[in-house]
Formats: sequence, structure tokens, C-alpha cells
Amino acid sequence: MFRPDVTDLHSFYSTPLGMATCRALRWAIRQLLPSKPENTVQQMIGLGYALPYLLPFLEQDKNRIGAVMPAGQGVIHWPRNNTDNLTVLAEETELPFHNQSIDKTLIIHSLEFTDMELFLPELWRILSPGGQALFIVPSRTGCWSRAEKTPFGHGRPYSAMQLEKALKEAFFIPVKTTHALFMPPTQIRGLLHFSRLLERIGHFLGLPFGGVVMVLAEKRVHAPINGLKKPAFVPGPARAAIGLRRD
Repeated sequence: MFRPDVTDLHSFYSTPLGMATCRALRWAIRQLLPSKPENTVQQMIGLGYALPYLLPFLEQDKNRIGAVMPAGQGVIHWPRNNTDNLTVLAEETELPFHNQSIDKTLIIHSLEFTDMELFLPELWRILSPGGQALFIVPSRTGCWSRAEKTPFGHGRPYSAMQLEKALKEAFFIPVKTTHALFMPPTQIRGLLHFSRLLERIGHFLGLPFGGVVMVLAEKRVHAPINGLKKPAFVPGPARAAIGLRRD
């Protein structure tokens, strides 16, 4: 299975279509992952190629944001205009974090290329109880999954029902499911001018034929047995490498 490498992904997001894609998905992400409440400490990581979508969160608290980039994709220094590096290279099925050490994850350009049966249990392991994961994958019914000149045209696309079923089997609770990227995957600038309007219309009407499926899920945790409490946080071996910190 062909997987775009980090150079391909960076190049795509430098094009007019890539920038329009980023604007559209950033807006959709904010509908599902609003700003955290004040005085709330939350660790957040991006998995896959989430760099364009982590920037708004980075502006809130750089010390609690990081990105894990798959070994098969490659890694780059990020943020580009900063001496501190917040990315780390790792296998998606062997994430360099201790149990229950992450509160939120943003997964994009990842799930469609990896072994879900190995990846989802690993993601569940690192999430804190009630932790949230936002999955963004190519939609099986959308035209973007057939647009091979974009990153969404590779890997395995999913329907909303398929993704929700897989998450439930891995002990996640789907909280909200939506679609995004209602604009066509074209580099024609005239059509891209209408991308923002198309996204708003598609979102508010709940249209089911967007280019990507987005599912916000929470980690399901069984009730404690014999009064056992949540384990204390233990720093993971790669936290210093990507700048995460829990006070």
C-alpha cells in the first residue's frame, strides 16, 4: 500500500488546495475539540501528519503539545521557526508514552495506513480515562478517496458506520460523527474561493458525502474494582523529546 511520505504531505499542504483543505478541517476540528477550559492541564498529541492542524492548539500551550510521526512516513522538525522540536518518530503500534499519559489525540493521515487491530489498543493504552481521540479518515463514499493527487486518495477509506463499529470493538465510545471536505479536490482557484461556504453548508445540513469522516471518541473505562483508584501519572521516555510536560 502506497503511503505518502512527509515530503509529499508537506508539498500538498503548500498548494492552494492543501491550504483550503487545512482551513476547512481546522474549522471542523474546532467544532469537535473546542478550546480547553482555563486552568485545565491537558496533554495533546497529533498522530500521523497532524502538524497543520496542531498549530491553533500550539498557540495555547506549547509545553503540552506534541506530534508523533510514523516511521513509514518520516519526520520533520516542527515548529519550523522554533529551535525546540516537538515531533518524534515512532511506530504507530508502539507509541512512546506511558499508560494514561495523554488526554487528547488528533489522528489524521494515519489510521487508513496502519493495522487498526494493533493501533487502537495502543492508543487506548496511552489515553487517560475519559481521554478523547479525534479520527479523520477518507470517506468511502466521498470523491476525495479517489483523488490520488491528494493524501486522502491513498490507504483504506472508511464509512462512518465502519469506523464507529471498529472503535466500539476497541472500547472507545463514539461521541460525535460528522463529515467534512465538501468542496471538490481541485486546484482551480475559482472553485476554491467557495470552499468555506461549502463547508459551512455541508456541516450545518449534516450532509453525509464529505471527503472525510470525522469521529470524536472517548476512552471507555470500566468501573473501579474494590475501590482502586486511577494510577498516578508517570512521565514517558519520549516526553522530553517532544516537549510535553505535566505539572
